[in-house]
Amino acid sequence: MTRRPRSEVTSGRQRWRAVDAQAVLERWRRSELSLAAFADQEGLQLQRLAVWRRRLDAEPLAFREIAVRSTAAGEASLELRFPSGLSLRVGAHFDADALRRLVAVLTES
Repeated sequence: MTRRPRSEVTSGRQRWRAVDAQAVLERWRRSELSLAAFADQEGLQLQRLAVWRRRLDAEPLAFREIAVRSTAAGEASLELRFPSGLSLRVGAHFDADALRRLVAVLTES
């Protein structure tokens, strides 16, 4: 199997942040490859992927109150309120993957 060059997410960075690992693991899940085959294809360490998969899967879900409100056009929107006090309003037609990455960045410590 031919290895592809390291991805933009991981190139030049020794330590991954949670958002980096989450992006790589999302690509792995979409690839339908085994974790070992994906690691080999991407030129990544299998152990690093496995550790991050366990770490991210083990994080407890934190449920927060959300409010669904009607907009002027009558479409529903979401407002996410973070413990830090930050609020994020999302329209009815949002990109779930982009929102997931944004929330990961905003909640990263």
